[in-house]
Amino acid sequence: MRPDLQEPAIFTIELLERKLSDQPESPLFARLASLYLVAGRFENAREICERGIRRYPDYATGHLILGECYFHLHRFSDARGELSAALVLQPKCRKARELLLRIDAAESASAEQEGMQHVKGIAHPSLASPDSIEEQYWVSDPSTEIATPTLAEIYANQGAFREAIRTYSVFLRRNPEAKNCFEQRIRELEQKWKALEPPR
Repeated sequence: MRPDLQEPAIFTIELLERKLSDQPESPLFARLASLYLVAGRFENAREICERGIRRYPDYATGHLILGECYFHLHRFSDARGELSAALVLQPKCRKARELLLRIDAAESASAEQEGMQHVKGIAHPSLASPDSIEEQYWVSDPSTEIATPTLAEIYANQGAFREAIRTYSVFLRRNPEAKNCFEQRIRELEQKWKALEPPR
């Protein structure tokens, strides 16, 4: 009989906890911390990573995972420091760069939330059929518009898929290096938006 899909992850956490208990100097702390993150145990992940980094200050993966711990705990300044350390050690670390982008978005989220009161009344976006994303979602003066992935997802969660796609479009015009991170999400939102369009 196949074990439940969650059992291997639980077993791995328990196994690594035992190994680290027996060998506290082991660099396996990063692996255990990453599993804690998946399980939502952010404080456990932070604690074990901080101890591990003190022993292995040049361990790029340790800095990366500790940066992710701080991100989930909303300690964005600390997260930036750890992710920057990871990039010094591993300049091509894509995940560190993606997390730095997410921090940028999260730091502006509270200001955006204040300006989002009008979104609460949106039942669904306009269903006009676009000729292209550029024509439908671009704005005449994008420099004056707040546009981050966080704001796009706020729109998406309200069912305002057109506005979400437009926000992503503006964001990617300013940050073309992030295109690969969000292409799939934009396609998903386009499909949801088109599904609202009434049959012709």
